[in-house]
Amino acid sequence: MTSNNDIQYYLKDHLGSIRAVVDDDNEVLSAQDYDPWGYLLQERVYNQENTTYKFTGKQRDNETEYDYFGARYYDSRIGRWGSIDPLFEKH
Repeated sequence: MTSNNDIQYYLKDHLGSIRAVVDDDNEVLSAQDYDPWGYLLQERVYNQENTTYKFTGKQRDNETEYDYFGARYYDSRIGRWGSIDPLFEKH
């Protein structure tokens, strides 16, 4: 729901990535496609500022463009994690 009480529906793919956002009237508010590593394909984006949830449904930081996965950040521009897996030392 938005600040003016409009309902928005997030349409996801098999990975949980947000592919489109529609309203009650099925009007497309935003749509986006990703490369295999989660980077937005700029030529296949429509009004993508409408949502902060992107690749695999994770929240993308507007400043760094990293996706937050709970324990660490992922950079879809280079397809790499920003740090070592925190469980690495345990195994």
